[in-house]
Amino acid sequence: MKKSALLVLIIGASILIVGIAYAGVSGSKHDFSIGGTSGFQADTETEVCIFCHTPHGASDVPLWNKTTNSTGYTMYNSTVSSTLDATVPTAPTGVSLLCMSCHDGVSAINVVVNYGPNGPISMPAASDQLGDLSYPPSRNPNLTKDLSNDHPVSFIFDTNLITLDAAGGPAQLKLPVAPLKLFVGKLECATCHDPHEEGKSTGTTPFLRMSNAGSDMCLTCHIK
Repeated sequence: MKKSALLVLIIGASILIVGIAYAGVSGSKHDFSIGGTSGFQADTETEVCIFCHTPHGASDVPLWNKTTNSTGYTMYNSTVSSTLDATVPTAPTGVSLLCMSCHDGVSAINVVVNYGPNGPISMPAASDQLGDLSYPPSRNPNLTKDLSNDHPVSFIFDTNLITLDAAGGPAQLKLPVAPLKLFVGKLECATCHDPHEEGKSTGTTPFLRMSNAGSDMCLTCHIK
């Protein structure tokens, strides 16, 4: 009886989480369905979540519905900045690599692992990649595979790094606290960004986990 009640509770919580995520994505810049307003709209596809997630046969966690490619990246690393003490991999990993399956600017938004019952997703050829459109410099989602001018990602962020960065002097870094988060001990794109909440109503666009007014989000990790 207890197991049954626990199972019902887990299922109910899962449905609630999915519902909240859907509500945050629907109508946002991550809504590529025919009903979206992001500038990248499917011709007929009405499903919102399908562009990123699939309930079955996913290529990666969390139920990822796109293939990932870790080749051809230029990362922000110690050759770019002599003050960087973290060890940055040659390509994004984890959730950051998932983000790049659209934000590299060349991967087709409408190409997914598992299509819905209506088959392949059709989108206008001139707007099926983030690199197809022009954007203001401060709000450009087309990161390309050159990440050398972006905040480093996919590195282990722990007390060892904080000590190494201090190099015998005062600490310059501190571990992030909620609402920021690490992923398997690493700082990733989703440390600062929540892909399910654009932040229009809270002033945390674009998809920030918290407001950066007064550099508050930056100062969650950086001591200045």
